[in-house]
Amino acid sequence: MILRRIVDAFRRQDRFTVFVETLIVVLGVFLGLQVNNWNAARADKQAAAAYLVDIAADVRADMTEIARVTDSARTRIAASTYLLRRTGHTDLAPAVTISQLRMDDVFAGFESIEIPDVALPEDARSDGLWRDAMGMYAFDTNKSAYDALIGSGRIELIRQPDVKLALQRYYYLVNALEETQRRTIMPMRVQSFGIGLERGLSPETRAAETTLVERVAADPALSAAIATSREHAGLHLLFCRLIDDQARRVLTLLDDVGVRP
Repeated sequence: MILRRIVDAFRRQDRFTVFVETLIVVLGVFLGLQVNNWNAARADKQAAAAYLVDIAADVRADMTEIARVTDSARTRIAASTYLLRRTGHTDLAPAVTISQLRMDDVFAGFESIEIPDVALPEDARSDGLWRDAMGMYAFDTNKSAYDALIGSGRIELIRQPDVKLALQRYYYLVNALEETQRRTIMPMRVQSFGIGLERGLSPETRAAETTLVERVAADPALSAAIATSREHAGLHLLFCRLIDDQARRVLTLLDDVGVRP
């Protein structure tokens, strides 16, 4: 109808009517596009909020997991350090090192970490030293929400640069720990378990402390397996500290932008 009126106005040389009718068409198109843009922007904002809520839940679950890994690592350090000292070892590694070079990434200032001197708990069973020294709780993350965001190809939905950077650093650390476990800790752990099994020590073996100390003192391979477990526990503590710190930063930033569970 509007186009017909415009054509009729042209025929009548009614320039004012042509102008008004054309303006109506242009404004209609403009407003339609704006409404579409507003709807798209609102949908993007809702999608980003949904992703961030799910990511925050995953990060909180990771922090619980990190607490378990930290507790396991400290247990290993306590038992392995005690055993090695009982067998006369005075050359325990004081720290675990991931690089001899200064880094300029998320590991900057944390190229190495001192292995803490953790005392055995008072309620620790003396016949469980082998199990405690060799046992390990491995970190297992749930990054399904972040993977879904990346897989969607729409990381630009996260408008806040500091939030985006914090998430990228966080999952860089998470991936680094998982790869370290897969490529370094687990293969060495299998070898250490093999050493124990060859000597009749299963992962859950309970052995009298005196007997175990005598066997470790007389067997360099057992001592090396226990020392390796202690050093890998120190490596776990390094990652746990970094991941926990970055997780708290991520959650603080998400809370600042109004992300609520």
